[in-house]
Amino acid sequence: MLNLDQLIAIEDQAARACAGWLRRQAAEIRADLPSLEGELLAHAQALLVKLEHLERSDRPASIPNGEPDYLCPALTLPGMPFSAVA
Repeated sequence: MLNLDQLIAIEDQAARACAGWLRRQAAEIRADLPSLEGELLAHAQALLVKLEHLERSDRPASIPNGEPDYLCPALTLPGMPFSAVA
């Protein structure tokens, strides 16, 4: 069962942690939610929101499939696939 000191320690480390660590901590907190009450439950729920936000912001943006978009269309190389240029 998590206590307030553990939740505070997780929160302190979360800002500089990788997404995998954030996911593991969130899973541990979710597993303990049914046993928490009152202020400790509220703190755990708020920390879950923070961990999920940090995890989402740690993921790189997805790259769409297909031809890349260029800032200057004149820079495209007609007739050559992008993989040949890269």
